[in-house]
Amino acid sequence: MNDEQKPCARCCQPVCDYRRCTSYRKWVNEAWKRFQRYARRDYWIPKPVSSAKFAYQHPNLTRRYLQDGPCALCSCTRTCDAPCMAYWCWWDARMAWLRWKLQMAAT
Repeated sequence: MNDEQKPCARCCQPVCDYRRCTSYRKWVNEAWKRFQRYARRDYWIPKPVSSAKFAYQHPNLTRRYLQDGPCALCSCTRTCDAPCMAYWCWWDARMAWLRWKLQMAAT
């Protein structure tokens, strides 16, 4: 997200009702739209060209994904305080990889 300052920093009113402040509501709506746009993006899952073809990710991309996670490319990292769906998908993939690695080490 862009680091746009809240309009309250430039406001000269001593007491403000933010519910009726048009500049504040516009700022909140724009920030929410930007957040929703980034929250819905699939950063790691490439879309196949057609369903008739077999497509897979390059192993280096998969290794980088498992190592770094989705938060490295997310623009909401600094303001995020709760895990999102992309994080939980990465967590599941990371645990599946770890389970596979431990099974391979045991055999």
